[in-house]
Amino acid sequence: MKIPPLKGRRGACALFFSFNAAILLVCLLYLFVMKIYDTHASEPFCSFQNAFHLYCPGCGGSRALRYLLTLRLPSAFVAYPPIFVGVGIIIYAEILLILGIKKEDPYYINNFKIQSLTLFPLAAILFFFIRNALLFAGIDFLGDIL
Repeated sequence: MKIPPLKGRRGACALFFSFNAAILLVCLLYLFVMKIYDTHASEPFCSFQNAFHLYCPGCGGSRALRYLLTLRLPSAFVAYPPIFVGVGIIIYAEILLILGIKKEDPYYINNFKIQSLTLFPLAAILFFFIRNALLFAGIDFLGDIL
């Protein structure tokens, strides 16, 4: 069965609200899981870190997301700077969705450049090398290894 295309402002609003509801649901689910899981365990739960005694490309991401959701932006930046690249991509998508509502075209989001999604993994890999190089210099921002 084919879903009929959304038309006009109503369709653009439906796309906008469903996108934001999904983001809100993911954030609430994350906060719920973090309340259940003891984040102050003595051992890091990252198997990469336990095996190699280095930070993985995602180390600090959970802390950064928690700090970001509680609006502690400097702490989020110290924990994991690439999270702001991800937030920038989401804001870019939000702007396109709002423009879709304004122009009454729900498919304005088609202007979203799929290549922009590669910015986050590139930032994560770059930060992986920078953080571990600093670790060898004796600088440990998260304090989990040194």
